[in-house]
Amino acid sequence: MMTDAQKTTLGALCDLAAQQHDFKQEANLLPPLFADEADYAAFRARHAEANVPTAPLAEAQGPCYLGIDAGSTTTKAVLISEDGELLFSRYGSNKGRPLDVIRDILSELYEKLPEGAYIAHTASTGYGESLAKAAFTMDCGEVEPIAHYTAAKYFRPDVEFILDI
Repeated sequence: MMTDAQKTTLGALCDLAAQQHDFKQEANLLPPLFADEADYAAFRARHAEANVPTAPLAEAQGPCYLGIDAGSTTTKAVLISEDGELLFSRYGSNKGRPLDVIRDILSELYEKLPEGAYIAHTASTGYGESLAKAAFTMDCGEVEPIAHYTAAKYFRPDVEFILDI
């Protein structure tokens, strides 16, 4: 059992720690990502230019390509046309049940896919890449940094590497 002399509060401990060390001097801080509001606005404007062309799913014809990112907490899906137009996308929590979410996404997609359009190729990525690939007999899987690199290269052909943290 603790005596009154041994009991303290978190605030008192923080005050004591602050008196003992000047933590701000010891920390190696990185500079902020943006120098000011104008720098941030320029960043947002530059990134707003990188858009994927879209087309209505109801008008899709011919081969389409499905990608599923079965992440640790979220699941993402995209369907693109042969011309690279985004026809369908979903993003949401997988609630710890990625296969259920993927099944629901596929059910919705097949319900909306018009006659004359078909899924020609499927790919998965993310933490659940192998699980999704096996469960839904997908054509291939890809490690996430390579998927990111491929997407980055679409927008910036001069990209040289991806840093995945």
